[in-house]
Amino acid sequence: MRIRNATLEDKDHIRELTNLLYLEMPEFVWNTDEYIIKQIERGEYFVAEGNDTIVGIISFRVREGRMYIETLAVVKEFQSNNVGTELIAFAKQRTKEKGIQVLRACAFYEYGNDGFYKKQGFSLLEKPGVYKSRKFYRFEMGV
Repeated sequence: MRIRNATLEDKDHIRELTNLLYLEMPEFVWNTDEYIIKQIERGEYFVAEGNDTIVGIISFRVREGRMYIETLAVVKEFQSNNVGTELIAFAKQRTKEKGIQVLRACAFYEYGNDGFYKKQGFSLLEKPGVYKSRKFYRFEMGV
């Protein structure tokens, strides 16, 4: 598997994967072309490729001196093949390269993936986040 910067040609594949994360709520922006294009153009989106196809995606944004994983999704057929683990390893590496010492990730409660982040070495922050009345887990790790 290789991880590379996303290009505008990847937009449709990225949207397909972000649709796996879709929740019925106001202002769910992560699967919109506008949001995806903006992150690609900023160099914040990366794709994981295996067998010449996109099997996972990850995007980052630096806020308040921390690196945030904005989006992480893996094709269902590859979810038990360590793609997510490799994307987290890439996130750690990218965070270090940027000279940032803290990596954060957030996940809506509905995703039920808090165990994944804990297994990757993240600590669950005590106070949950809230976005448009939906609670989400907040995870953090030092890198």
